[in-house]
Amino acid sequence: MTGPRTRVGLLRITLRLPYARSRKDRRSVVRSLSDRLRARCLVAVAETGDPEMLREAEISVVAVGLGEEVVGARLETARSIAVRAYPSEVADTVIERLTVEEQE
Repeated sequence: MTGPRTRVGLLRITLRLPYARSRKDRRSVVRSLSDRLRARCLVAVAETGDPEMLREAEISVVAVGLGEEVVGARLETARSIAVRAYPSEVADTVIERLTVEEQE
């Protein structure tokens, strides 16, 4: 008998920060959004873009769960939160489904 399979999904959020004058300005937005997503979506969040780029940032959000629907819902919720929180800063979002090899 097989049950729901473990699924992994990745959401990449690209932020444009034209007003950032320092790394502190940039870090403030990245940290705020990352903390919000972790608290509300049960996901792992990491800054994956080049930290030296002052006016652009990339945040990767990973969700793991049993079944495609659970993972998809978490990532869609995370995307929605990011767009609502920073509507003019979110330049792009991409959701990918990752393949997990089953071990016996």
